[in-house]
Amino acid sequence: MPADQVPNWKVLGPGGGGATFFPTFHPTDPSRVAIRCDMTGIYLSSNGGESWAMHNLTSTASAFAFEPDSKDVVYVGTAGLFRTEDFGQSWERLFPTASESNTHTYFGDHAGLQFDLAPDSVYPSPSGQVTAILLHPDDPSILYVGIGGREGSTLCVSEDRGATWRRTAELDSGISGIFAAPTKPDAIYAVTNSTVYELSIDGAITHRRLLPDDVNPATRAAGGWDDDTNALRIYAISGVEDGARERPGRGYVSDDAGETWRRFDDRLIAEASIPPDDVAQSF
Repeated sequence: MPADQVPNWKVLGPGGGGATFFPTFHPTDPSRVAIRCDMTGIYLSSNGGESWAMHNLTSTASAFAFEPDSKDVVYVGTAGLFRTEDFGQSWERLFPTASESNTHTYFGDHAGLQFDLAPDSVYPSPSGQVTAILLHPDDPSILYVGIGGREGSTLCVSEDRGATWRRTAELDSGISGIFAAPTKPDAIYAVTNSTVYELSIDGAITHRRLLPDDVNPATRAAGGWDDDTNALRIYAISGVEDGARERPGRGYVSDDAGETWRRFDDRLIAEASIPPDDVAQSF
């Protein structure tokens, strides 16, 4: 085709449908929701799911976070960390920063993204995926992200709302969740496939708890502070690894930041509803 006849293509997005992943609600306005589908598109809703807007941020999303004091600020973890301050009208890539990488390539039949990183880049891997995001509850300008590469994962922190970054800890496997406890403002927790880490606010590892064999690997994790027990509660899905479906996924919950665990999915499967006094109803 002659060069002057090449059509003017516009990117509309990679499509939708199939399974959905990582549903995330705004902490003070549950009508605002973010979710990803298995065709790589991410979706935002401002009316509790009555309607959705699709966005394409170059690769598959694996983490979302809302800024608590703003209804319009959303962070999305893909191959890189993105932020919108107008609920999807415009997007900015925060990490790797533009000075660390301004080009990327796609590879493989799933179009995996790989950054061309500068030699002094803080971003830990050309193909690293942001798998977890935490805005510190006392200061949302402090951002923590977990980034998985080909080997292990890295916890990175920004103390200026994403303008600059530093690496803080190398962890044993993929990070599925990062959490903070209101009564321990100097600590954060990171859950990987095999370990619950307690870290100082600057990201140094202070304690680690290996997951028991029946919980390991924890492929997904969610968490929150329980006012009744005054402890961090962590939910984990275990038993299914990418490409190796050795057993059905199982659900576990820890009421003490990973010290002990119990299964909760037996009753979920056996009963039509959860008793009102059972904490599993919040999951």
